[in-house]
Amino acid sequence: SHRVVIEASAGRGKTTTLIQLAREHHTQGKLAFLIDLPAWVRRNVGVFEFIAGTPEFQARGLTAGDLARVHQAGHITFLLNGWNELAVSESAGAAGMIRDLERSFAGAGIAVATRAHPISPPLPGSSRFKIQPLTRQERGDYVRARLGDDAERLNEQLRSDPVLDELTRTPMI
Repeated sequence: SHRVVIEASAGRGKTTTLIQLAREHHTQGKLAFLIDLPAWVRRNVGVFEFIAGTPEFQARGLTAGDLARVHQAGHITFLLNGWNELAVSESAGAAGMIRDLERSFAGAGIAVATRAHPISPPLPGSSRFKIQPLTRQERGDYVRARLGDDAERLNEQLRSDPVLDELTRTPMI
């Protein structure tokens, strides 16, 4: 029943982190649903109705009722992606939907991924993590560990190109 908020700039690995969490849940025999938060808020339906309405679940003929029965069988986690993509005017409705999710699924895990946003995701008592960019030294150490003798040429190229420098300082490199 953990509550987590993951915050980072664009391209820093928020979605990748949620996908990795979903895979880890799967290997442990647990369920995790990766949910496009803005799409769910704009549809304004129950979470299982939203999930069952996605093409992946429709293709398998799964309904909201099927998902509710699965929920009864074990632990689930909701991985909500894209809080920052909500307009400020949508935040109140989204906050209400998240509070309803917490009440309806008190034992479920909930994680919200976001960039900086004027309104914080409403997860009282949550652990909050901010993904920081790698320092140039950390990136250089990583490249040297992976490429050995060939690293310095690449490290020099990364240092001299501002776009490559920025792109390769993500922790997801």
